[in-house]
Amino acid sequence: YSGADRNEMERLADSFELPLKKSWEKLSTGYRTIFKDILALTSPARFVFFDEPILGLDAAHRELFYTLLLERFTPDRCFVISTHLIEEVASLLDSVKLIHKGKLIVDEDKDKLLQNIRKVTVTSAELDSVTGSYEILSKTESLGKITMTVRGEVNAPDGCVSHADLQDAFIALAR
Repeated sequence: YSGADRNEMERLADSFELPLKKSWEKLSTGYRTIFKDILALTSPARFVFFDEPILGLDAAHRELFYTLLLERFTPDRCFVISTHLIEEVASLLDSVKLIHKGKLIVDEDKDKLLQNIRKVTVTSAELDSVTGSYEILSKTESLGKITMTVRGEVNAPDGCVSHADLQDAFIALAR
């Protein structure tokens, strides 16, 4: 890449233990991902797009990737991450976009989105005691319990309401 620092590329390759003498065809899926991640991380571009940047990586390499990504973040640089491993990258995100069936259904600040979504778990007998102005995004029943992911203000018996995580929110919103 034009403007990329070859010494930095080699330092990162060493950090990831990427075998530089192997041909592309002989690299594992994980090492191919690492190779592409190194190219992207050392790119001087203002906008860097990652598509499944941890595909095939073990836990140590995933953690190293996230650390390097955060080290390289600056206010004038934007990293876009496309992934199916939502909770794993949730702590890195400021804003979220959710595309479902080709349509953008969420484009919001992550914290603002999560502030308004809750999980409610009640028994059938407690269901009538759930009140408030909320929209049910998803509802499942299992072993005598009803679990709902809701958006809005909800009141329920003590211990029945918890904050939804980003993956719960995405699953409910995509239904």
